Amino acid sequence: TGMCAGAAWVFYPSSVCKMAAKAEHHIHRADVKLHLNSYVQQNKANLLQANGAYQDANRSDYWIAHGGGIGAFVYCNSKEAVLDALQRGFRYIELDLHFTTDGELVAAHDWVRLRQIIGDARAADTPMSKSEIMRFKENWRQTPLFAEDIRQLMQDYPNMVLVTDKCQDFKRLSKELPYQQRMIVEASGCYNCLQAMRNGFFNVALSAWSANDLRLARQYKLPGVVLSAKCFEDEQETEALAQELHKEGCCIMVHWASVCDQPAFIRKHLGVSISRIYTDAWSPSNSPLSSH
Repeated sequence: TGMCAGAAWVFYPSSVCKMAAKAEHHIHRADVKLHLNSYVQQNKANLLQANGAYQDANRSDYWIAHGGGIGAFVYCNSKEAVLDALQRGFRYIELDLHFTTDGELVAAHDWVRLRQIIGDARAADTPMSKSEIMRFKENWRQTPLFAEDIRQLMQDYPNMVLVTDKCQDFKRLSKELPYQQRMIVEASGCYNCLQAMRNGFFNVALSAWSANDLRLARQYKLPGVVLSAKCFEDEQETEALAQELHKEGCCIMVHWASVCDQPAFIRKHLGVSISRIYTDAWSPSNSPLSSH
């Protein structure tokens, strides 16, 4: 009996967890089918507009500063990166947002990169607390951005649009950064798109990695999609769907610098099958389009 009880203790919770996860998945799918379309129709996603054939080669609307900045500042997510990007003429600034172990919002591509920026010699990809980050202040190579710093930037630069992924806790995000009308949030999956809209975010883009994700975006008439540019190379169907969605008004925003920062890719697709590029290299006033 003891062995059976022990076996039950080992296996029963696992099976229950699987059943609960499956039930939750079905509930989420039903929620999406019942409500996502109506939320999309109610929302005015003014920041997710598909650009037609480009008229002004230097339009800042085409470019998103990746990880806060470009060049030496790419993926830094620091105050210096954002200020440099704004100086270069960017309007759309992407920050990767995480919560520290003590519940504070911080911009960081990952914890290894954040440790490098603050001068922590450990290369551990493990979350930190705000108090731990502050203990390295004398060693900071760049200035980390916490929620209050991002709010101050949004206040000081009223034309700045914050683009963000990573963080999927939209309830907490809306409380920390009450600038929903000036933010584009990337949501992983249709259910998270719905949750973002329920928490007041107008401009919600589905994170897409395949043709199937694009079909979901079309099914629910989502206003925006964030797509890996590598999909354009690997899947012809993905490129065709992206172009169709773009023509229908869905804002297609593309990342993966080794592909999307190439001049030939930019000239071929920007304004035709994609709307914006997360760039690691180009400024709005100095792009391959300037000579096109």
